[in-house]
Amino acid sequence: MMHKYLKCPKVSFCAIGDHTSDDVPLQCSEFGEGKAIDQMISKIFLEGGGGDNQHESYDLSAFFYQEHCSLRNHDFPFFFVTGDEGYWDQISEQALSKVLGSNIGKNIKAIDVWKKLMSKYNVFHLKKASGLLSMNQIS
Repeated sequence: MMHKYLKCPKVSFCAIGDHTSDDVPLQCSEFGEGKAIDQMISKIFLEGGGGDNQHESYDLSAFFYQEHCSLRNHDFPFFFVTGDEGYWDQISEQALSKVLGSNIGKNIKAIDVWKKLMSKYNVFHLKKASGLLSMNQIS
């Protein structure tokens, strides 16, 4: 807003885990603005299950925002995902049903979901390098 890119930006937050190991792999907020953002963030919690399998369910978040969010009167929607692991190649029909209640009756390719999402949003996946740095690498 300060740089006049957007008149009245609204934000939705989504904490993403792994549907194969976490009890709550997606925590998505409504879209909000201003002081409401603090309230939205306060409802998201660290689950900490982790699957130690180099994957998180970023693909399920993409499916959720593509299929379950309708945008009205938007100018220039952005979709940012940050994480330190890869996403799954396939989204199983079981994961879609269990996590999102979507019963489409088949597995779907994650790349197809990402491509469809890119037709609705400007999509950015910011991937942090995983693993710990040794002190020798820092100095």
